[in-house]
Parts: sequence; C-alpha cells; structure tokens
Amino acid sequence: MRPVSLEITGLQSFRQKEVIEFQSLCGGGVFGIFGPTGSGKSSILDAITLALYGKVERAPSGTQGIMNHGEDRLAVSFTFELGGSGIRTQYKVERHYKRSGEHTVRTSTSRFMERVGDQWSVIADKERDVTQHVQQLLGLTIDDFTRAVVLPQGKFAEFLSLKGSDRRQMLQRLFQLEKYGDQLNTKLKKRVDDAKAKSDHLVAEQMGLGEASKEHVMEAEQDHNKAKTEAQKQKEVTAHYETLVEHHKMIWQGQQELKEAETKVATLHEQASDMNKLKQRLQYSEQAQLLAPYVTEVERATIEVEQITQKERQLQILVTEAKQGMDEGERAYREAQAQQATQEPLLLAQKEQVSYAVKLDAEMRSTQHTLVKNEQSLHHIEKEKQNFLLKQQEAERLVEKAVQRERELIEEIERKKVTTQERETVHAASDVVNRLRSVDDALQEVVLKQQKSEEAVQMYRKQQETLLQQRQINEQAVVKTSSELLQHYDTLSGQLYICQWLKEQSVRMEEEVIAAQHEKRLKHLAAQLANNLSEGQPCLVCGSTHHPQPMIPEGDHRDENDLLERIKTVVVASGKLESELVTLRHRMEDVSSSLTSYISKTEAAATIGEQTVFSEALPRTIEEMEETLQAVTLQKKELTQDLIVLQESSRTFATTFGELSAQQSECSVRMQTKQEEHEQFLQSHEALREQKQGLHAEWQQHAFSFAVEDVEQEKERLKTCDREREELEARLAKARPYIEEQEQAAKDAVRAYTEWERKETALLSSIELEKEQITKYSRRIQEICEGEDSQALLQAITEQLAQLKQALHLLEAQRKEATETYYSLESDWRSAKDALLHAQKRCKDALRHWEEKQQGALLTTFAEVKQHIAKEEEQTSWRKQLENYHHEYHQALQEQNKWEKWLNGRSITEVERKESQQQLKKAQEALQQALQRLGESGEQYRSVLSRHERYLKLEKEKAQYEQQLKTLGKLQSVLRGNSFVEYIAQEQLVLVSRDASVRLGQLTRGRYALEVDSTNGFVIRDDANGGIKRPVSTLSGGETFLTSLSLALSLSAQIQLRGAFPLEFFFLDEGFGTLDQDLLDTVVTALEKLHTSDLSVGIISHVPELQARLQKKLIVTPATAEGRGSAVKLAIQ
Repeated sequence: MRPVSLEITGLQSFRQKEVIEFQSLCGGGVFGIFGPTGSGKSSILDAITLALYGKVERAPSGTQGIMNHGEDRLAVSFTFELGGSGIRTQYKVERHYKRSGEHTVRTSTSRFMERVGDQWSVIADKERDVTQHVQQLLGLTIDDFTRAVVLPQGKFAEFLSLKGSDRRQMLQRLFQLEKYGDQLNTKLKKRVDDAKAKSDHLVAEQMGLGEASKEHVMEAEQDHNKAKTEAQKQKEVTAHYETLVEHHKMIWQGQQELKEAETKVATLHEQASDMNKLKQRLQYSEQAQLLAPYVTEVERATIEVEQITQKERQLQILVTEAKQGMDEGERAYREAQAQQATQEPLLLAQKEQVSYAVKLDAEMRSTQHTLVKNEQSLHHIEKEKQNFLLKQQEAERLVEKAVQRERELIEEIERKKVTTQERETVHAASDVVNRLRSVDDALQEVVLKQQKSEEAVQMYRKQQETLLQQRQINEQAVVKTSSELLQHYDTLSGQLYICQWLKEQSVRMEEEVIAAQHEKRLKHLAAQLANNLSEGQPCLVCGSTHHPQPMIPEGDHRDENDLLERIKTVVVASGKLESELVTLRHRMEDVSSSLTSYISKTEAAATIGEQTVFSEALPRTIEEMEETLQAVTLQKKELTQDLIVLQESSRTFATTFGELSAQQSECSVRMQTKQEEHEQFLQSHEALREQKQGLHAEWQQHAFSFAVEDVEQEKERLKTCDREREELEARLAKARPYIEEQEQAAKDAVRAYTEWERKETALLSSIELEKEQITKYSRRIQEICEGEDSQALLQAITEQLAQLKQALHLLEAQRKEATETYYSLESDWRSAKDALLHAQKRCKDALRHWEEKQQGALLTTFAEVKQHIAKEEEQTSWRKQLENYHHEYHQALQEQNKWEKWLNGRSITEVERKESQQQLKKAQEALQQALQRLGESGEQYRSVLSRHERYLKLEKEKAQYEQQLKTLGKLQSVLRGNSFVEYIAQEQLVLVSRDASVRLGQLTRGRYALEVDSTNGFVIRDDANGGIKRPVSTLSGGETFLTSLSLALSLSAQIQLRGAFPLEFFFLDEGFGTLDQDLLDTVVTALEKLHTSDLSVGIISHVPELQARLQKKLIVTPATAEGRGSAVKLAIQ
C-alpha cells in the first residue's frame, strides 16, 4: 500500500482545501512533516484515518469536535495504490461531512472508488459499506492501522504493552491468520455438519426404500417371466389373425380396383367423338399457323408501299419551299454587311469622347462626396471639443470629493479594530463552551443509547420467553407423536409375537404331519403284506402261520400332502414377514431415539414403555393361521405408512428444534451484549457528568467578563467588527486608485481638447481646395456632352453598335439554317424514292410466296387463315388433352387386365372380411392386456431391483461418511479453541521480535535486544549488564521510543495486506523530542538507510535538528488570527 495524494478541507485547523502529493515524498527512505506545535501536523494522520475508517482516533465518539469552528463543511479524500511489483491498482476514499451541532457532524456523502483506465468506478457509496470495503481490502481494523501503520500521538508504544490475547488477535488480523483459526474451525464444523446431514439423509432414504430385499427381487423376477411367456403366446395368436386379415384385405382391394378400372374404360370410350373433333380443330390450327406469316407479310408490304408513296410526295413539296427560303436569306445578309461598314467608324469615334466625359463626371462626384464628409467631420470636431471641456471640469470635481471620503474611511477603520487580548479571551471562552456543548451532546447521546440498550434487553427477554413457549409447544407435540409411535410399537410387537408364534406353530404342525404320514405309510405297507397273507402260510415279517387280526388298508394320503404344502407356505411367509417386522421395529426405534432427544428425560422415559404382553387367542388350525397371516401382512403395510408419516414429523421436529436452539443462542448472546453496552453507557454517563463539572470550574477560574450564554454574542460581535473592518479596508484600498484615475482623466481631457483644435484647422483648408476642383470638372463635361447626361449618351452609342452587330449575326444564322434545311430535305426526298422502289419489290415477292404455299392447302383465303389461327397455349392444351385421353384409355385397359389376372377368379364377401377383422380385434385386446401385465410386472421388477441396488449403494456410502465423521471428530478435538492460531501467532511474533531486536541493537549500539517470554510478552535483554532480562515497563521514555520504533518498523516490513501486498509506508508522530543528540543522529541514520527497501517512513516532529537532516519534507504553516487555516508546502532539497 502506497499513499498517492491527500485532500483536506475544514478538518480541525485546516479551513481551505489543502492537497498533499505523497508521490514526491514517498520515493523510498524517510521524509518529514514539520511545523510548530499546534500547526496541524497530526491532523494529517487524522485525515488519513478519517478517510479510510470514518473516525479520528483522538476525537470523542470518533467525530466530535473535528470540524473547524469557522466552517460548516468538512471533506477528506485519500488516494492510494495497492499491488505488488507487477500490476498496481489505485483506490480513492472520499468522505464529506456537514455540521449538525456545535461539536457534532453528520455524514453527507461517502464514496469508495477504484481507478479503471482513466475513469473512477464507484464501488460503495454508503458510509458503512465504504468502511467495510476498506477493511476487507486492507485486512486491518482502525486499531490495527493506528498501531502498526499510522501511529498518532499516544499510540506509539501500545503494541509493545498489549496483553497476550489482544496481541494475538491483532497479529491474527495483520498476518491473515483467520484462515487457521475461526475460518478453519468454521469450515471444519461445516464439513462435520454436512457429513452428519448426508449420513442421516442416507439412513432416511434407506428406510424410505421399502421392500428392497433379495427375496423381493427374486419374486418380482418370477412374476415378470410368467407375464413374458403369456405375452409371447398371445403375440403368436395375434400374428395369425393379422396375416388372415391382411390376405382378405388384399383380395377385397383387388376387387375394388378391378371395378374402378372397368368403370373408367367405359367412361373414356364415351369421350371418343369429342376427341376426334378436337383433333380436326388442332389440324386446322396448325396449318393456319404455318400460312399466317405469309399472309402477314403480304399485308404489311402493301401498307408499306402506300405509306412510302405518300411520304415521297410530301418531301418533294418541302424541298421546293426550302430552296426559295435559302435564296431570300442570302440576299438579306449581303445588305446588312454593307450598312455595318458605313455606320460603325462614326459611332466608335463619338463613343471615345463621351467615355472621357463619363470619367470626369465620376471624379467630380467623388470630390463632392469627400467635401460632404469633411463638412460633417468639422461639425463632429466642434462637438468633441465641447465634450472634453466638460469631462475636464467633472473629473476635477470628483477628485475633490474622493479625497474627502478617503479621510473619513481611515477614521472608521481605526474605530473597528479588535485587540489581540480581546480576541484571545473570546476564543478561550468559546473553547470552554464548545467542550461543554460537546459533553452535553455526548450526555444526550449516552442517555438515548442507555434507553435503547435497556429497551433492547427487554425485547430480547420477551423474545427468549416466546422462544421458550414455542419450544414447550413443540416438545408437547413431540410427546404426542412419541405416544402415537409407542402405540404403533406395541401393535408391531404384538404382530411380531403372532408372526413368531405362527412360524413356530407351523413348524411343529409340519413335523406332526410328516410323522403322521410316515406312520400311515408303514400301515399301508403292513396292509399290503396282510393282503397277500393266506391262512397257514408264514408271514414274511414275523414267520407266523396264524393271522388273527390282519392290517386293513386306510384311505388316500393326498389330503395330508395338500396340508403339508399349505403348512410350508405359512412357514416361508411367516419367516419373511417376521424379517420385515423386525426391520420395521428397528426403524421405529430409530425414530423414537430421534424424538426423545428433543424432550426432557422424564417425558422421554414416559414415551418408552415395556413391551405389551399379547393376550389374544392364538390360531390353532391351518385355516386360522392363514387368515391371521393375511391380517398381519395387511396391518404391517398400514404400520409402514404410519411410520413414514412419523419419520417426516421427526425430520420436521429436527429442523424446528435446530432453528429454535440457534435463535435462543443468538438471542442470549445479543442480550448479553446489550447488557454489557448498558453498563458501559452508565460508566460513560458518570464520566461525562464529572467532565462537565470540571469544565464549569474551569469557566469560573478564567473569570470572564460575560456569561456563558453570551459567548456566541461576543463571537458574533468580533466577527461583525472583523467583517466591517475588512469591508472598510477594501473600500479604502479602492479609494486611492479611484482618485488617481480621476486626476488622470482630467489630464487626458486637456490633451484631447488641444488635439481636436489642430484637426479642425487642417480640415478647413481641405474643404476650400475641393470646391475649386469641382468647378473645373463641371465646365469640361459641358463642352463634350453639350448639356446631355454623359452616362446616358454613352449608353445610347453602345446600344447602336450592339444593334448593328446583332442584326448581322441574326441574318447570318438565318441564312445558315435555311441552307441546312434545304440540303436535309433534299436528302430525305432521295431516300424516300429509293425506299418506295424497295417496298414495291417486297410486295411482289410476298404475293409470290403466298401463292406457292397456298397450293394444296385446306385453307385458300386470308380470311380462313385468320379464322383458324389459335394461340400456342391453346394448341398445347389441345395436344395435351388428346395425349392424356389416349394415355388414360390405354392405362385403364392395362389396369383392368392386370387386376383380372391378379385375382385369377378369387373373391371374398363383406361378411367374411368383417368376421376376420372381429377375430383380430379380440386377439389384439387380449395381447394388449398381456403386454400391460408384462409392463407392470417389468416395472415392478425394475423398481424392486433398483431399490435393492440403491440400498446397497447407500449402505456403502453410509459407511464412508461414518469413517469421515470419525476422522473429522479427531481433527475437531485437535483444533479446539485457539491453540493452533496461538501457535502460529507466537511463531510470527518471534520472527518480528528477532528482526526488531536487530534494529534495536543498531539503534542502541548493541546494548539492548528484544525477546519474547513464555507468556508471549516482550522482555528487554540488557547485554550491557550481562544479558539480564527485565520487563519493558522499566525502560525510560527514550528507550521505550527506540524499542517501539524497532518493533513498529519490523512489524510494518512484514505486514502483507490481505496476505498478498506489502505495506509500503509508515507514519510516526511522537518520541523524537525524548532523544538526545547522539541517539537522534543514530535513529535518523538508521531511518535514512531504509531507502534501499520499498518502505517509506514519515516522521512528524517539530525538532529543528531533525528537520535539517531530512532531504524530503512537508512544511505545515499554522492557522492565523485573521481566519486563514493551516497550509502545507512541499520542500525537497
């Protein structure tokens, strides 16, 4: 950052606009700002901070009392550059203020601009936005700026004595360490929240997938394959009927086409006679078209002969008349030539004499005009002489009057002068009154802020109560929802118990049926053996020959087989249903856990009850078991739908409680802040009250001769005296030039009167000479013109000469025109006779050609030819009609033969065709139903498969997020608090202190070094006393200045604005008066060596020795008693 220019108007001691061009000062190295105490040197730094941050560090409330007491407006404009060694960008900050009270101001306009090319582009135009953009651009608050960049009086050693936490926060801003502290924790928290949200979203999505197990996929696939087989079978049936319908359609279409062809042949046959007539008409038309050119040629040649004959006769008459005109023109021209040769010489001689008379007349008129002008000038000279005589008398009178007024003004100015003591007394009283009013304004502002802060605290208390009531209402809703969930959970537990009992009971029943079947098989075998036994024959099993009770065969085993199949179906279905109910119970438990996190422990305990003991009668028969299984399945679906609604309610509660917690936390923080502000306002009120009492005591000590309320009246009296004295002095300054001006006017009038007298004498002599010359001219003109006007006579002679020439030229033109007309008409007459011979020959040839072509033709006369002539379009149309007729007739015959051959005796009735279409329609409807079943089963299969794949994918993603949450949790524990930022800030502080220690050693000739202790505080190592370490508070004023200067230079050299741009300037406004001559030389020498770097240091001081040492300096001239403000002037040696 490098300053470019600063404009100040109306700030503190500055009144008129002052511009400081820093580009000439900040060329590297050190420069100074010098001036007497109170001249306004520190106001330059105030102007920079006011422009950038809208505050003056040393002013109450940042802006109180900063405007010059004689001004009503204040303006500052600061232009600076930002950038590295490559591209640099200029920015400008402007702020304008208006007076709103005796010591208070209000913002008029604020603008933050960036230079783009040759134009300034406005980035922000509101006060708060401008300050915010400056802080974002520089990365420094006003406290950081006044501790490390622009160090006003009282701020120089502040960084050296800052506490550890304050120094850490300042270093965090100066060196852009936020990204390792608050920003890093914020990003980490956001990542944790995002990961939790995504994990919860995955769980919710898994629960919302519904039936997505592998068994559901296999069942859906079987249904789809069955539907596919049925659809394929129906497609084959439909294809058979489609082929049959298409065959019938083709035969039917062939029959229709044959019928149409036969009808068309009959129609065309009826048109044959009309086509023959059209053909004959076309033949006549074609023959007439061939003979028409010869008829036209004979008629045209006959007309041409008649026209040329008539024209030849007319031209013969015109040639005779033209010959007579040519001879007459030649005779008249010869007579005109003879007349011109006789009269022209006499007229030319007379014209020469009259021309001389005209010249004399012109000279006479010119002399007469000059005579009239000279007589008028003589009259004007007499008037001017009289005017200058009057001016002389008036100027002498005004001089006498002005001298008298000058003496009166001098006496009035002496009466209006104000003494220095009187002015200082009023200024001192005004200063006390201004401070009293500032304190009163501050008290009013503090009271108003107290009221606002107290109102804000009450508002936040009410807001907390409202949020608490909303939370209680939502907790009651959660309890209600938990109660509903508990009822569903009890129902689910009962259904799960029934399902488990069904599974166990069906397994036991299956074992009993199998055992019974085994026993029946044994009995059946025994019955078969008994059936084969004969009395007296030995038994194959026991060998007995006596069989008193043989086994009788029992009935069929098919009933037991059907029962066994039904039992197995119940086993499989109950197992599947049990798995789904267990999954549903887990989902209910998850929702219950989520709900209990939003309510108190007592209420949460009430929502989680013991499992309800199932006491209803359990099914015993297979029919009751099947009915119960269907009822449980239906109820499971209802519970699933209810659970989806409860899950949505749980997510809504999560959002609502999160927002309420955030609002309660934010409300508590804001209320705490307002309470602290209220306490601060109370302390400020007490301090201002004490300050007001002190100012009243100060007023009593001065013992002014007027009351507090009369200060403004006294100031106005002084201003009135000054204003009236200035007006009188201005009038006095104008009086002396006016007197001298009037004295000079009197002298000028005397000189002008003498000059006009000389001109009058010369003019009278010229008038006499001009009158004699006019008499001579008049006598000579009379001799030449004999009393006639010379101009009229000359004009008449000239016109006679012109008329002679014009008459000759006219006759010559007429003669030439008559000759040309005669020869032209004669040539046209010969051409007409030749054309007549050629036309007669063409007429004979045309008649001969017509007779040759007419022989053997159908048409014999011109009238017949003209009657049968037709247009080319009509002939073309007739030919096309004939061609189309023959073409359609032959095509219709071919079409008839083609369909007769294709049908080959085949035919179909309308009833047969409609019957086949009806059968096809039934087959297509059946196919449509089969395809619909296939599509539904396929959609169901794809849906189940997609949900199953999605479930597996979500499971994998959930595991990844759980692992990520574990890692992020470890990172949160490591970065908890500000330990990481403190570590980086401590390392940065060590680097700064090492560089500052080197600079301090140079300034103190190796005596002192700067170190950082274990508490991150600064300590001084006194190498001259064996390296003993002691607190910085034990340093003297000069030693503190050297230490703070070393630390500030090191800090400024390492600051990177926004982490990217170097700080290229540094201002220092105190401390040099505490140094002796040797230390002062050492400090200045060290500062002068800074020209090798890009850092410019500005020193504000009134020390003469320092001013003499520096080459580049800005001299500040203090304000004057006459009302002129502070002024600046650049001085470069």
